[in-house]
Amino acid sequence: MFVNHFRFKIIIRIILLTLSLILFLYLVNNTELYATIIIVVFIAIYQIYSLINLMESTNRRMTQFLEAVRHADFSQSFKVTEKGKSFRELNAAFTEVMNEFQRIRSEKEEHFRYLQTVVQHIG
Repeated sequence: MFVNHFRFKIIIRIILLTLSLILFLYLVNNTELYATIIIVVFIAIYQIYSLINLMESTNRRMTQFLEAVRHADFSQSFKVTEKGKSFRELNAAFTEVMNEFQRIRSEKEEHFRYLQTVVQHIG
């Protein structure tokens, strides 16, 4: 459960990236192992990519929510993830907003059907 925690993942990635950069500097200054230096550079680049990807997961979630609202697709649900308390709260807020939109839409449809029935019976 702790492994899925968002902060823990960020901390681990930062520590690994720091160690990779320290290893890179050591290899550049103290050895002539060029293949190893290139491998360490690629590992560091992958770690940077992985960290950015993890950080952008919040933006993707927010974009998904806003797109659903924009297209009036209130059937989407935002499941509680095991990324930590802040993500649970964010997903719970998204779900509450979606449920409120669904409730308002169904009330409007109910009123519309009622008005249609009244208009049909007037004639």
